[in-house]
Amino acid sequence: MSSLVKMSIQGIRSFGPDDKDKQVIKFFNPLTIIQGHNGAGKTTIIECLKYMTTGDFPPGCARGGSFVHDPKIAHETEVKGQIRLQFRDVNGQLVSVQKSMMATQKVKKVDFKTMEGVITRDKHGQRVSLSSRCAEIEREMISLLGVSKAVLTNVIFCHQEDSNWPLSEGKTLKTKFDEIFSATRYIKALEAIRKFKLDQGHTIKEHQTEIKYLKQNKEKAAEIKEQQSQTEGRLAGSKESIRQIRQELQPVEERIDKINAKANEIHQLEKRISSLQSRKTQMERDMQDLRDNLENIFSGSTEQLKRQLSEHQGQVEENEDAVRQLEMRMDQVTREGQRYGRERGDLLVKQGKLQQEATLHQQNIQDRDNLVLRLAQQLGLEGFSSAPFNDRRIARFHECMKQRIDEAVAMATSVKRDYEEQEAAAQKKVDDLRDTKTKLEQTQRLKQDMMNKNKRERREIETELSKVDASTERIASLGADLARKERELQQVEESAHIPQLKEEVLQLQNEKRQLDGQLGQLDAELHQMHLQSSVRTQLEMLRKDKVGKEDSIRKLKQRHQSELTDLMGHFPSKTELVEWLSQKQQEITQSQRRTQKVHQEVSSLEARKKMLTEQLKKREQELDKYEEQLFDVCGSQDFDVEMDELGDHIQKLQDQKGALVGTRHLYTRFISELQKEPSCPLCERRFGDDQEVKELVDFIKQKIARVPTELNTKDQLLRQQQQKYDTMMSLKPIRKQVVDLKDHEVPDIKSKISTINQEIEQKRTQITEGDELFATLSMEEEMAKACKDDIAMIERYRTELRELEKKIAQQSSKLAGSDSGRTIEEVNSAKQDKQLQVDNTAAKLEQKRQQISDLSERINALKMEVNTVAGEKLRLESELQRMKQLEDQKAELVSVYQELQREIKDTQEKLEPLEARLQGLRREKDDITRKKEQAVERAKNKVDQEKSRKNEVAGLDAEIDRYIEQGRDKLLQETEEKLQVLENKVKKAEDEKEKMDTRMQTLRKEVANQKARERELQDNLQLRKREEEVNKIAGEISDLEEELGGLDARSIEQEKRKLVEKQDQLLKEKYVAEGRMRGLEEEIRRYRKELQSDQFKDADVKYRDMMIVLRTTELANADLEKYYKALDRAVMSYHHMKMEEINKIIQELWRNTYRGQDIDTIEIRSAEDTTTAASKNMRRTYNYRVVMVKGETALDMRGRCSAGQKVLASLIIRLALAETFCINCGVLALDEPTTNLDRENIESLAAALMDIVKGRSRQRNFQLLVITHDEEFVDLLVHANFTQHFWRVSKDNDGLSQLVKHDAAALQD
Repeated sequence: MSSLVKMSIQGIRSFGPDDKDKQVIKFFNPLTIIQGHNGAGKTTIIECLKYMTTGDFPPGCARGGSFVHDPKIAHETEVKGQIRLQFRDVNGQLVSVQKSMMATQKVKKVDFKTMEGVITRDKHGQRVSLSSRCAEIEREMISLLGVSKAVLTNVIFCHQEDSNWPLSEGKTLKTKFDEIFSATRYIKALEAIRKFKLDQGHTIKEHQTEIKYLKQNKEKAAEIKEQQSQTEGRLAGSKESIRQIRQELQPVEERIDKINAKANEIHQLEKRISSLQSRKTQMERDMQDLRDNLENIFSGSTEQLKRQLSEHQGQVEENEDAVRQLEMRMDQVTREGQRYGRERGDLLVKQGKLQQEATLHQQNIQDRDNLVLRLAQQLGLEGFSSAPFNDRRIARFHECMKQRIDEAVAMATSVKRDYEEQEAAAQKKVDDLRDTKTKLEQTQRLKQDMMNKNKRERREIETELSKVDASTERIASLGADLARKERELQQVEESAHIPQLKEEVLQLQNEKRQLDGQLGQLDAELHQMHLQSSVRTQLEMLRKDKVGKEDSIRKLKQRHQSELTDLMGHFPSKTELVEWLSQKQQEITQSQRRTQKVHQEVSSLEARKKMLTEQLKKREQELDKYEEQLFDVCGSQDFDVEMDELGDHIQKLQDQKGALVGTRHLYTRFISELQKEPSCPLCERRFGDDQEVKELVDFIKQKIARVPTELNTKDQLLRQQQQKYDTMMSLKPIRKQVVDLKDHEVPDIKSKISTINQEIEQKRTQITEGDELFATLSMEEEMAKACKDDIAMIERYRTELRELEKKIAQQSSKLAGSDSGRTIEEVNSAKQDKQLQVDNTAAKLEQKRQQISDLSERINALKMEVNTVAGEKLRLESELQRMKQLEDQKAELVSVYQELQREIKDTQEKLEPLEARLQGLRREKDDITRKKEQAVERAKNKVDQEKSRKNEVAGLDAEIDRYIEQGRDKLLQETEEKLQVLENKVKKAEDEKEKMDTRMQTLRKEVANQKARERELQDNLQLRKREEEVNKIAGEISDLEEELGGLDARSIEQEKRKLVEKQDQLLKEKYVAEGRMRGLEEEIRRYRKELQSDQFKDADVKYRDMMIVLRTTELANADLEKYYKALDRAVMSYHHMKMEEINKIIQELWRNTYRGQDIDTIEIRSAEDTTTAASKNMRRTYNYRVVMVKGETALDMRGRCSAGQKVLASLIIRLALAETFCINCGVLALDEPTTNLDRENIESLAAALMDIVKGRSRQRNFQLLVITHDEEFVDLLVHANFTQHFWRVSKDNDGLSQLVKHDAAALQD
């Protein structure tokens, strides 16, 4: 049996959160007494035990925020709470459990957080821990204690606010008793079995109906398999017939293939002869064109022609090589001239730059000397009164300037050091005074905080005092309210008429039972009609099959009605359709032959067109190539016009070049004459002074300087134009060929191709018409073939319809005379009407019950209000006793506040002079800092000025030294000498270019004339080759005509015609046989498809499986009925036994405890709910109520008993429940059991408890926990000598709860 050992509490409710505030309580056997004033924290112990065992928070703090010590009271933002409980489990093993939590103060609320919980116990000699992260601690605790959560919550550790639950309203009471009896899960199991049995009953009915259909499907599938076997036999005969026809057809087709191969060979020969003749004609035309274009036809042999062409090409190549050599040399000389020009330009730029640097060097020397003179005069330096200065004097000047800079830097450092010492001394004085002031201010703030806290505490006490003052009037008001509430309760109870309403409920229950019986009769009638519905179901299925077949025939006829009517004029039978298809096949064969002949003619024309197209493509490629060559030279201009304009332009450039050469010599002579005599060389006018002569000479020199550049430009342009002219001369024969191709050859070939295209288009039109006829015939044939299978299907459906009509007649005869007066639908309708009446009666019954419940709740609410007012009155009376204590605390706080005011005033008087002294020292320190900065700035400016003067002279010295070290004056002289050498090289290159240009013009003219002669020789050679090819083609044509003459085309055609007629006859027989075979195959496929459909696939297997399922389901349902009845009887027996045991204990305790004469005893009455028990389809439930018995009369105790009777009855019921259900747990906690009891009943309760303790004391782990504020009740319990100690709960000066163990013997004394 499980029991409690000890528990520690920290940070919960009024128990402090610090380690020093932790309180530990040890639980004694068999009695533990906890005594303390109201509000001391006694109930918190029960709350902690309940939380540790069930995980439930006390009423009013569902989120746990108010369960932890308030952070505001602790003056902390975060408070942690912890509870540790040590107990023995049902096996007597020691177990420890720990739970921690934390409350955090947010802006508007307290945030609660549960931390990790741990269960620790010894297992096999080792200490084992189980964390809340791994398991649910509450479930583990219930297992260790050996009682359910409902017993722990409502019996063992029942909270004071919930202690009167046995007298609560019916619904709440029923819920709690169901949880305590643990009957809910068994009732749910019964309900689950009942529902499952009901579902299985419906399933059985469905299986019975389904198995009838499966049996019919199995029989139908066997019939289809038999029909399939017969059709497969007929199909084998059709295949044998087709095989024989194919054997006869094979040699005929092989002979036709050989004849077609021979005919194709003849066609190929004719096609090749036609192609060679067309090629020969074209080549003869090409030869005639070559003769017409040649001016001189070579008369010698072909070898002589080739040898002369080769020699002529050698001469052309030699001249072209000479031209290329000259061009290469010309380019080389031109590049050298350009290079000389670039080098001369670079040297001229370099010369100008060096001259500018020399001028700047002299200016730097002059500026440096002037600067030294000026600075020496300003600074009073001796030895620098006259310029120029050499290097030694400049070095001495720099030494003087460096000495002045060092003196200025030393002065600045000395001034800065003196001021920094003064500043440090002033800062030390400020820091010392500031520390003194800060200490005084800190003391003042501390005392001010103490005053503020004192004010808050006084304000709180005054608030409590004001509340207490108002309590006197409030008590009188509550007394009047209490009397009024009791009168109102009495009036409501008298006007409720609850017995009359209960009588109406009984009448409605009887009416509902009658309606339920009528509804059962309708169910039986409906079941009987279902048993007779098998024949109807089969008849309905046959009729549906008949409608389906008729609908399939109609749809098939609609699908092909229009097509077959258009093709044949009416809807044919299967035989008529086969004959029509044979005739259509002959028409298709004839159409194919005609189209094939036209195709052969088109092939011959296309071969000729291809040859002409290749010739046209070749001529157009030559034309494009020649035109591209001409376009590259002269662009879009006319060739002849461009060539004439180019010759004129070359002549003009040559004249301009000669004029430039003469101009240079003429201008040179003019300068020589002007230098000898100052008169104009042309008009011989004399100049007035030398200035005019000089200006004219400079102008002429400028002209002469521009001549080489202009001469070079003209020379390049002349060379480019001459090269273009030579190219155009070489292209002159090509120009002639372009004209011939464009005007004669290309147009003639295009005309021939156009004529052939027209012939091909006509033939293709014939082919298109033949293809359209073939497509039309083929489409009609395909349409007819597509209808063939459906027509066979229609005939089969008609046969099946006749069989269905016979079966429908047979089933209809079985139903004759077996129909009842009503159909299933009518019975179902009557059942629905009766069910509606049952529902209406049930609704009225529920309405009456709800009315009774509402009246009961109204009465209970009024009783609760009476109890609330009485409790509030009692609380206010206890608060009046605290007034004197609060007034003493207030007087003490006023005295402390006045003392703090005096100390703060003294501190303020000390602070006032310190502030003035501190400001004066700060101003003194700031003055020293400002003077230091001004002196340092002046010294720094003087140093910077001296450095600037020195750096200015040093910069000019550096530029002068750099010029001399780099040797720039010598470099200027070398550049001028190189310029003179380059001028001589440029003149020599110009003379060489002029000579080479003349030689190149002569060679280009010779090359152009030679290329024209070369083209003429090539055309003669091409003419000789074409003559040879024509002779060769003529020989090939002669050989092919001889080969073609040896073949007899007419006899081959006659033999082919006879064979085709025989082939058509055999094919006709084959098509008829194949059509018959496809019809049989379609029937077999339909049979197989039908057998594979969901209706007939595995029909026998489905029937067998469903029969097994039906039988097993029926057996299982019978077992469920047995299980349901056995469990129901067991639950009823357990319930009655426990209720008798509980009531027996209640009667004994009541008679031993209650001292009044108005109630003999009390009982818990449980009655089966008649509204649910009346129907076998509803689960059994119980309603509970507590009654008080006087004589033979039993009345509901709820609403009729006093507050003391209510407390005593609830307490006794809990004791009885604990005695009955706490077999494995000997713990019971009673929180304030004497509430609302008079002295006589308190004494009897103490005696009854002692009797219980005495009777259970033999049990090693029995524990009774009594929490009370009544010291006399404690004295009664202690005198029984069942405990040597008791615990007293009180609060310390900080308002924190403390637990102190006291000796019971001292209390007895």
